[in-house]
Formats: sequence, structure tokens, C-alpha cells
Amino acid sequence: MTARRALVLSPFATVPADAGQRRRALQTTRLLADAGYDITFVLYAFEDGWKARVNEHWRRDLLRQWPETLIWRAEGRVGQPPAEGEFHHLDEWWEPSLETLLTKLVQYNDFAVVVVHNVWLSRALDFLPKRTVRVIDTHDVFSRRIAAYRAASLQPDFFAIREEAELFGIDRSDIALMIQGEEAEWLSRKTDALVVNLPYFETSPTAHASNDYQCPDKVVFGFLGSAHPFNQHGLKAFLSALKREVGERDSPVELLIGGKICESVEGRGPWTLCGYVGDEAEFFAKVDVVLAPVFAGSGFSVKTFDAIRHGKPLLAAAHAAKGLALTPEVVAETPAELAKAVVDVAERRPPLAALRRPIERARIQLQVDCERGTQTFLRALKRFERVVIYDLRGFNDRRAAAVLLSWTGAMHVLNDIARQYVLSDAPWVAELVANAPPSVHHLTHPKADIVERAALVVSAAAQEGAQPEDASSHHDAIWARAFGSAGDGVRCDGRGLFWHNSRWDPMLKGLIAQLARDGQPTLAGTVLVLAGDRAARVGAELEALFDGAGAAISLDDETTFLDCLAAVCQRAPSVVVLEEATSPRALILARLCVACSVPVHVPPPHNLPSQDRADRAFETFWRENLWGAALRDLSAV
Repeated sequence: MTARRALVLSPFATVPADAGQRRRALQTTRLLADAGYDITFVLYAFEDGWKARVNEHWRRDLLRQWPETLIWRAEGRVGQPPAEGEFHHLDEWWEPSLETLLTKLVQYNDFAVVVVHNVWLSRALDFLPKRTVRVIDTHDVFSRRIAAYRAASLQPDFFAIREEAELFGIDRSDIALMIQGEEAEWLSRKTDALVVNLPYFETSPTAHASNDYQCPDKVVFGFLGSAHPFNQHGLKAFLSALKREVGERDSPVELLIGGKICESVEGRGPWTLCGYVGDEAEFFAKVDVVLAPVFAGSGFSVKTFDAIRHGKPLLAAAHAAKGLALTPEVVAETPAELAKAVVDVAERRPPLAALRRPIERARIQLQVDCERGTQTFLRALKRFERVVIYDLRGFNDRRAAAVLLSWTGAMHVLNDIARQYVLSDAPWVAELVANAPPSVHHLTHPKADIVERAALVVSAAAQEGAQPEDASSHHDAIWARAFGSAGDGVRCDGRGLFWHNSRWDPMLKGLIAQLARDGQPTLAGTVLVLAGDRAARVGAELEALFDGAGAAISLDDETTFLDCLAAVCQRAPSVVVLEEATSPRALILARLCVACSVPVHVPPPHNLPSQDRADRAFETFWRENLWGAALRDLSAV
């Protein structure tokens, strides 16, 4: 059996991990890999270093992370302002060629889960089979960012969308991942998707934290950030307040500013611009206290977490502290408050160990929240996964081939609905399942983590089969009666019996060969199926009259019954006439004749769909019996 597979569609590469959105994509993709999923990573490349020309060093690093990676170049519209008005349409950045790519990927692969990063790619979820668990890693609530931009007199720099459109996109998913608890709570009241709060957290060990200040005559503060508008807006206001505060009190403050944010800093003051930072650890090692002067925006500040991860004391704006259990003494509401706090630390030089205590408490709480969110997410994946098990244990090869032959019809109908497992220890079953629809897999023994997720367990032998308490088991009564293994009182009504007449199907061809034991059919011409005491007498007369052009058989003998099934599969008889169609074996034979376009005559009232209606009648028949109820239950999960 192959491992469960996960498809990740992300506009953000997981290398280099130098931006919050990339590190979030790395976090959730690694989470799935650690949970045992094989990852197929599709990068919808639109960021610098990936779109115009792929950075070869980055590409090699990405392939080392996820060996099965596809890089799909985004069209020019991605990242552009709205084509009309103030807001983007939900699918404005969608590229039709992505539909072709995704359709091909899911046609030939069985992805248990698909994760899409950002709601503007949510249309991808519309092209998935229902058996696939759909996940959106939102990163942010884009519709809630508009108010923050307006309050800061800024223009949206990325994706701007109305709330109702964003909620429509999130409703395309089964599970929506949120980074912040407050936003997760808000969204859970607005959407039918299951909202899971999964905070951002990296489990890498923190650097050794020193208890000594860098310099005896000053305190070194640091801010590392991107050129995001909210970073620029907050830093500009803070630097103005800091310059005024330091000038008035002549405080021993030095501020190191690193990252692309340096390009927006104007004027001179008690700060040094470090430019691009290749090694975050090296940058943070030079500072005593980390600052997070971001006073507006939305989402979780990954750069704030960096201070925690590197074991550094932190002074943060209230917005930058969202999602972290920081105590009031390290949080400032305004740029002026933050500037005063910086000067106060520089003049008092409190013990760094004391400054780190609130940060350590916040780190522990964030780790607990992340672990709780991870477990909730993994449980949700299992909850939404639709599983059907076909139990063939206890059958010899020919019996198993006959039952599996009819069940292939169910497999094709359920291909888009559920993941399916054939439970058998026969090697040839594993070989045949390799040619089954993508959703079908082989199991040699019941695995608890799969059985516990089964919505339907099917077994033709009443004394066999997995019957977990949380799964609705269904025994195929007609096959059980045909093999004499069902208990008394089981009605022989044909429920649970499947046939499929797609003769191109390589799995069916293999089953027919297995059922016939690779031999030539011994039945030809007209076959009369009679009661046991009449078959021998009539058969002798047919042999004398028609010189082998016909045969009379009894289904009382199991070997003859299976030989007859093999012959019908190969269309060897020209006509099959049943004296009666009330026994399980007779009904099985009649149904198979219809599926294989072999003319069959049965006495009334046991009418069967005519041959020209067999294809259309197949799924209708299936939906009207007990399995139809199972289909409705699976579709409703």
C-alpha cells in the first residue's frame, strides 16, 4: 500500500525562508510530511527570484525539501491592483492553465489532502474529487486588512477583497487554517468550513541567550523587517518619536535596522542601517533587545516571533504582540510609548534575564497552542477522509476473483467519493489493484488507523471482515449466500451486487484471467441453467442433438458456477437461459450476463434491465439499494 499523499499549491516557495509567508508555507507542509504524507509541492511562482527566472540555488534547495516539486510560472496579473474598482474579484488572479495542471494531477494520483495557500487560489479546490480533503491555509483574513489600511492612510499592496467574496472562497474548503486565535474565532462564526487555529511556531532550538549587555555604555536594540507598508508606516512613526525622546534625554540608545525596510528609512538618528541580512542569528546576536514597531495591520508577525525564537528580550507594539501571551510591561500602544520604553531600558539597564521572562512565558504558551492546533488539524484530516474497505479475507483465489469482479463497479462509482482499500493477503490481488482507479489501494491486514476511519466496511463472507464500532459495516448478502456462508434469514435481494462492463479496464481483464485460471472457456453456444436433477439428463440430450453447440448445467456445484462466470466474462456463451432466478448464484449469473452483453432469459417476474439499457441502469440500480444509502452518507461527510 502506498503512503497517503498530499498536494500543496503555494504561491510562496519554502526557500529561502526569509519572509513570513514562506516560513508559514514551510511550517504547514513540513507538518504534513512529519505526519507521514508524501508531498507533491506545486509552486505557483510569482515572487522575485522565482517568476522571471528561477534562482538555481533556490530550486535545488526546494527539490531537496520536496523531491516531487513542480514550478508553474504565474501570469502577469498576479500581484497586480484590482482590474475594476477598489477590490479584487475572488478568482481575479486565477490562471486557467492551473485547472489543466490540477485536473491531470488528481486524475492519475490519489491525494488524500490538498492544501492551498491564500484564498485567491481557492478555485483549485473546485477541481478535486470529493474523496480529497480540502484545506486552505489562509495566512491572513484579507477582507479585514482594508480597515487597517484605511486607518493608516495606506493603499492595499496585495490582495484586497470584500468579506462575502472571501467567505465564499473559504467555504470551498473543508478545513481553514488560521494563525491567530481571535481571527479564527471570528471566522468560525462566518463559514461552514472547520476553522482550526494553528499558530506559527518553529521548534528549532533557541540560541544561547547572554545575560550581559553588548556594551557597557549603551543598550543595542534591533529591528529586522521587510518593506511591507505596515512595517514602513510603524517604523517611521516610531523613529520620529525615538529621535525626539533620545534627543531630549540624551539616552544611550543604539538601534540596528536590518532587512529591506532599510530602503524606506529617511533622515538621521540614533540608528544604523544594516541592509540585507543573510543570517538572522548573526543579526540578533548583536542586539540586546528586539523591537517590533508595527502598530497596524492584520495577521501574525513572524518577525515578532523571531525574537522569541532567538531567546531575546522584546518590546513590541500592541498589534505586533497579537497572538502572543505577552504581559503589559513589554507592550506599547503607541509609537511614543514604545520610544519611552526603549529609553527607559537604556537608562535603567535592568537585568536581561528579567526582561526575558515574559518572552519565555509567551514562547511556552505559543508552543502549547501550536501543538494543540497541530493535533486538532491532524484529527480533522482523518475526520474528513472518506474510507471504504472491501474485505476479501477467507476466500480462495477463484472466489476472491469472482467477488472482486463485481465490486469493481462500486470502485468506479466511488472513485470520486472515497479512498478505497481491498483487504486481502493474495499477491495477485495486490498486482491487480495496481491497475485499479487511483482511489483504490491494497491492504494485507487491517490497519487500525485506516479501519477506524472507515465509513463502510464490505465483506462477502459473514464470518469475516473488519467491523469497527465507528464504521457502518455492510455484508454483501448475495455473495455470502452464494458461498453458503451467510446466516439464516438473510434475504437474497441482490443488494450490494455490482457489475461493471468497461472491458477496457486492465483490472477487469486481469480478474477475468484469474477467474478463468488462464484457460479457455468450456461453455459455448446456448447454456441452459437447470436444477441439479434435470441438468445431467437434459445435457446428455443436448450433446447428442447439437454436437457440443449447447450445454445444460447446474449451479449447485461451486466449480461449475465459477466456470460459468468466467465463460460469461469472455462472452463465450451466445445465450444463457435460466430455469429460475431466485437462488443467489442464478441472480449473480443473470446480472453478469447483462453487464457483459450476453443475452440472458429468465422467467418472470425476475425481469432484468435489457442489454441496451445496462450501462444507464447500472448506477441507478446501485443508488436504489443499500449501497445507495452508503453513498449518500459518504457524500454528506
